[in-house]
Amino acid sequence: MSETPNSPKNENKNGIGLLEVILSVLAAMFGVRSHEKHQRDFEQGDATQFIAVGILFVVIFVLSLIWVVDVIVSS
Repeated sequence: MSETPNSPKNENKNGIGLLEVILSVLAAMFGVRSHEKHQRDFEQGDATQFIAVGILFVVIFVLSLIWVVDVIVSS
């Protein structure tokens, strides 16, 4: 079973870019991921990039919640 030159596995041998990782993590946090992008991330993506961006976004989310609660409570 040979792959054609236009198959998804041959599109980008260097993995996916940082912007695509960020968009994938945001989509995953909201639960709106397509099956094709999910497959692409697992085949071409680097797990450490997804973990790092995911942790960063969770920290930003928690800090923003703390800030919002602090603003509401102090007023």
